[in-house]
Amino acid sequence: MGLKIFSLNDDAVEGVLDDIKPFAMRRSGDVLTARVGEHRFVLPGREYRGVSEMRACVYSVIARYRAATKRGAEGGQPALA
Repeated sequence: MGLKIFSLNDDAVEGVLDDIKPFAMRRSGDVLTARVGEHRFVLPGREYRGVSEMRACVYSVIARYRAATKRGAEGGQPALA
């Protein structure tokens, strides 16, 4: 299981996580908004410029998503944004 990236450029990434959860990340000004399924993450976008940095950001978001959903499964409150 993992991420399949369908589209990647300086301003957006689209794909699917674990073959079932839609993944999308878009830049709007200096803010990046990422969605994994029903979860939403907001990051400072000025830190990520270029395709390679966007790809690195994607994996950072996935790590945050996995941590948040793990906390939720353990009865804690997921920290999403």
